Amino acid sequence: MKRAPVFALAGALGWFSQLGCREVVEVLSAAGGSRGISAGGATAAGASAGGAVSSGGAAAQAGASVVGAGGEQPAAPALGVFVDSGDAHSCAARFGILYCWGANVDGRLGVGDTTDRNVPTRVGFDADWVAVATGVAHSCALKQDGSVWCFGANTVGQLGQGTTLASSVPLRVPLPSKAVQLSSEANTACVVLGSGELWCWGRNWEGNIGLNDTHPGVDQLAPVRSGDQSDWLLSGTGDGHTCAIRGGGLLFGWGRNTAANLGIGQTNDQQRRAATPIGTDADWLGVVSGQDSSCGIRLGGNLFCWGGNSFGNLGLGDTVQRLVPTPVVAGRVWTQISIDTFHGCGIDAEQSLYCWGRGIEGQLGTGDNAERLSPELIGPGFAQVVAGRMASCAAAANGAVLCTGENAAGQLGLADNKRRNTFTELTFP
Repeated sequence: MKRAPVFALAGALGWFSQLGCREVVEVLSAAGGSRGISAGGATAAGASAGGAVSSGGAAAQAGASVVGAGGEQPAAPALGVFVDSGDAHSCAARFGILYCWGANVDGRLGVGDTTDRNVPTRVGFDADWVAVATGVAHSCALKQDGSVWCFGANTVGQLGQGTTLASSVPLRVPLPSKAVQLSSEANTACVVLGSGELWCWGRNWEGNIGLNDTHPGVDQLAPVRSGDQSDWLLSGTGDGHTCAIRGGGLLFGWGRNTAANLGIGQTNDQQRRAATPIGTDADWLGVVSGQDSSCGIRLGGNLFCWGGNSFGNLGLGDTVQRLVPTPVVAGRVWTQISIDTFHGCGIDAEQSLYCWGRGIEGQLGTGDNAERLSPELIGPGFAQVVAGRMASCAAAANGAVLCTGENAAGQLGLADNKRRNTFTELTFP
C-alpha cells in the first residue's frame, strides 16, 4: 500500500509552498527548501535540502507559486530530485527528467511496454517533470506547467481518463486548471488546484475521495471535486483513507477508520465519507497517510502519528494503536516524513535520516532486518525520503538517489534483484 503527502518547512519553521497521504505529497519551502509528507502521493517541484514529508504516496507542486492560507507564495528553486516508491516499482523526477524502474505489469513504468526494468529508465523525452507519485500498479507525475499525467493499471479509474483502460505511456489527466500539489496511494489520486479546490479520482469504495456518499462508494473514473471548499493546501492520499490540510492549518480526514486511521479519537465509525476535522489545532504544516496510519508535522517541526501500529510503524516505542495524533520524539525538529504499510522514515532539520517500524525486508536501511519501534538514525546529508510497501528510497542533499529493501522486481533500481538492508546509490543514464 502506499504513503501519504510530502511537505517542507521553510528554514526551520517557515511556511510551505508545496506538498502531498500514500502516494506521496511534498511541499516546496518558500524559503528555498523543500519539505514533503508523502503517503502515497507526491508534492513539490522537487526535493530541496529543506526536506519533504511523504507517506505512501506523493505530493508535488508545480509552477512558480503555491496557494497558501493567505494567497500565493513564491516558490524557491528546488534541488531538482524527487523520488517515490510504490508496491513493487519506483520513480524519480530528477532535474526535470522522469525515470521509473521495477515491476511493469500494466505499464506502470510509463516506458511504452510491460517489461520489468531493474535500472532507472527514462519516461518519454520531456524534461519538465517536477514530481511523481506511485500507486500499487500505476504512477502519476506533475509537470512544471501544473499538468498531471498518469500511466499504468486503470481498473478503478486511477489514471483519471474516464475509462478503465490501462496505458503504458503517460496520459494527461483532464483537470479544470493547474495543479499545485499531487498525492497518490494505492488506487486513488488527488490534486490541489491553484484555486485551492481539491479534485480526486480512482478508488472510492471506502469514501477515499470524500464525496459524502454512501457505502460502497462508486469509483470515479475521471477527476471529481471533493467537497466545496476552496482553501485546501495539500492532500495526503493513503490506502483507503485520505488526510488533508485547509487554510489556517486545520487538519481533516475521511475514508476508512477501522484502525483509527483518521485520528478522530474512536474507531466505532469505521468510515467517514466526508471531510472530518482531526482535532481543533490550526498549526498543521503537512500530512501523509499510509495503509492504517497517518503522520503529520506541525508548526515548530513537531511530528505526530496515529492509527495502526502493529510493527512500531508509528515510531512511538511500542506497538499500541493510537486513536489521536501522538507526538513522536518530542524535541526533534522534523522537516519531512514518509510512511507506508508498516514502516516510516523521516528527516530532521539537520538533514539526518531516521527510519522505524517493520524491517524484515531491509526497508529501514539499518544494516539488518530487525524491527525498530522508535526512529533510528541512518545518517546525515539527506533531502527527501519515501517509504514504499517493502522498500525505501531517498534523495541525498547532493542529488544522489539511494534505495533499500525488497528487490524481487528490481524496484531498487540497482541492476539486480538482490535485497538490500542499507541505502545504496543508484546509477542514472
